[in-house]
Amino acid sequence: MLDVLLIAPTGLDSMRAAAGDGGGLRQAAVSGAFTLLIAAMGVLLAVLVRQGRAWARLLLAAVGALLTLLGLATVNMDGAAWTTPEGALSVHGLLADAVPALAGAASPVLLFLPASNAYFSRRA
Repeated sequence: MLDVLLIAPTGLDSMRAAAGDGGGLRQAAVSGAFTLLIAAMGVLLAVLVRQGRAWARLLLAAVGALLTLLGLATVNMDGAAWTTPEGALSVHGLLADAVPALAGAASPVLLFLPASNAYFSRRA
């Protein structure tokens, strides 16, 4: 969670330097609140999918596909995010980028497997 909110070079120290102590903390709080809101919406959609709501399954699959496409589109914009300043491979950077991307890519696939389709058709 801290890695999402306080990533260098836009971490808390940089926010404080740009906006002062109060402004930096306020910016971090707003970022954290927004992240929690998005996470809560994801949990709500997951609960609705578990209840068999087909529209929630479609929405969650669309969001997962969109996040995957956005992740692929920004790979070139981020530069060498998986390397250290010395040029070595950063396992932390690779995992921090790859794990969420793989989860986003897997969610639409898992929601439309034959077992999933049978679950949603039973609920209808």
